[in-house]
Amino acid sequence: MKLFRSLVQLPDFNFTICHNDSIFSSGSCFSEEIANRLHVNGFQVLKNPSGILFNPVSIETSIERIIHNVKPDGLSEFHENNGIYYSLLNHSSVHGENINTLTNAIVTNQKKSAEFIKNCNLLLITYGSSLCYKHIKSGITVGNCHKIPNTEFSKYFLSHTQIMNSIINTISLIRKTNSKVKIIFTVSPVIHNSNGLVDNMRSKASLISAIYEAISGIDSVWYFPSFEIITQELRDYRFYKDDMSHPSDTAVDYVWDLFKNSLFSDKSLLIAKECEKLYLNFLHKPFDSQSSEYKLFVEKTIQKQMSICRKLKRNIFEDEMKNFIAV
Repeated sequence: MKLFRSLVQLPDFNFTICHNDSIFSSGSCFSEEIANRLHVNGFQVLKNPSGILFNPVSIETSIERIIHNVKPDGLSEFHENNGIYYSLLNHSSVHGENINTLTNAIVTNQKKSAEFIKNCNLLLITYGSSLCYKHIKSGITVGNCHKIPNTEFSKYFLSHTQIMNSIINTISLIRKTNSKVKIIFTVSPVIHNSNGLVDNMRSKASLISAIYEAISGIDSVWYFPSFEIITQELRDYRFYKDDMSHPSDTAVDYVWDLFKNSLFSDKSLLIAKECEKLYLNFLHKPFDSQSSEYKLFVEKTIQKQMSICRKLKRNIFEDEMKNFIAV
């Protein structure tokens, strides 16, 4: 039967990942989608310690600060808004009530992430845009503008060479602390429409071109075509949410299925199914939490979690289980 769409060719990975592996994920909001699904499938994953970041330079800076444990410069980097302090190099999800609280939060995140990167098996980097905003006063290429007036920023696109250099620097930083880690780059299919569709495509094209050139000839580094799968294989606005910018859950699930079937070992595919079924139990909202039926449901859920933990020889879904039992 003839297919009425073009299929995107997937990379030929020469390895598989299993549930003993740990995975670090950094980048755009699409990286959050993939990291969340990895978690639901029972993997050890650490995502976006600096929060969601979009451009290669900000992601490189984040990883550099993590690996070298660079203490933030509160004077040039921090910004206060309505009594809450933010860092220009971090997403707004990283914040504090005062300078010391924010500094401690960033340093703690960096130390935890550095140890994780040092021992992780796979590192995922998702670029969202080559468009950058530079804070004029500090000269910082920011990770987030934090609703500061746009008059305080200059806007620029990274050149092909700048993106390539950033990618190469990022790989070098990672490999100096973990020489065996495998790295997968991808480009987010999220449409950045604030500057128009032409600039969005210009941005995505620059990222893809630079990734291919930068990783050519480097061992154990791949490109996964998330952007191409949604824009070329699915190729329809019905696979986007109502904002016409973010892929729908159906579209993300489609990419996720291709990703896991390309990378998971056969054993991990089976365990991942068990983990997904278990996770659905945590989302259950009881009509009567004191009923004998619900208590039996809770008991079976605990038994199912313990069974998977024995297979993996480690704990999973600890926070979810605490909240589940507390209902």
